[in-house]
Amino acid sequence: MAKILLFSYNAARFYDKKTKSLFGLNFKRIRFGFVTIRDNFRYIASL
Repeated sequence: MAKILLFSYNAARFYDKKTKSLFGLNFKRIRFGFVTIRDNFRYIASL
């Protein structure tokens, strides 16, 4: 599970570097999605 989260985080950073200038609006939405996933994982881990 942790490896999947780490991979998706690295993919998000790669997406940031490659397409930030092209898809600024979409990037913000995708980044928000990744932050939400990370927060949900923290919530589950704290239970």
